[in-house]
Amino acid sequence: MCAALVLICLLGAGCGGHHAGPPPESPAVRLEYARSLLERGSYYDAITELTAFTAENPGSGLLDTALFYLGEAYLGRREYAMAAAEFERLLREFPGSGHAPAARYSLGVAYDEQSLSAELDPTMTERAIEQFGIFLRLHPENEHVPEARERLEGLRAKMAKKTYLNGRLYVKLKQPEAARFYFDIVVAEYPESPWAPKALYEGARAFEMEGNSTAAIGRYKELIRIHPLSEEAGQAKERLAALGAAGRDIAGEDSGGASDDERP
Repeated sequence: MCAALVLICLLGAGCGGHHAGPPPESPAVRLEYARSLLERGSYYDAITELTAFTAENPGSGLLDTALFYLGEAYLGRREYAMAAAEFERLLREFPGSGHAPAARYSLGVAYDEQSLSAELDPTMTERAIEQFGIFLRLHPENEHVPEARERLEGLRAKMAKKTYLNGRLYVKLKQPEAARFYFDIVVAEYPESPWAPKALYEGARAFEMEGNSTAAIGRYKELIRIHPLSEEAGQAKERLAALGAAGRDIAGEDSGGASDDERP
């Protein structure tokens, strides 16, 4: 009987539980392992490990790091909606985290990668613009600033195109006043985009549709002054000449526009 009890104790790793085997790995060790998986590109395994970590360590001081790694792992797998959710949680629950700047940039990337073409729903485009704007304002010295600016420029150009296309739609519907509303937005909010000179030209044409040649001439002149080397500037000069004597006089003015040699 005693021999059997001793055997049971040995097989059970000790009668009093004092020798139950090695202790479980610490949160820091587990997180370092997950980071190594992430750096090796083992995104699926990293997601598995980090998901378990966040569930099992809700009060850990390392939770913000785990959330950041998890978001980056989802980015690596191009699961952009899942990545955005993790970065959003990090920024919401740990706004003062040392990972907050990089998480803000990566959140913008996650939205940007879900951004649709200019003709479609702009929701993700607008969210990406907002996040990159916040990132650049709060962290102007961050290493990701050049990439953020480049992405933001492309996103703004996409929104400018969308707004321009809205204006063109109203031109086709023969509603020039509504068309000018959208063209004016492009000029005011996206002056650096390639759609700005197009919007100025189309805005002038809309004035012509309304029979307001004076306003059209002024808009053509503005286009030539601001975008002298654009294709639309050359078209504007042609329209000015077609509008009559006043148009020809303005077309020939030296108002900071391109010379004949500078025309595209």
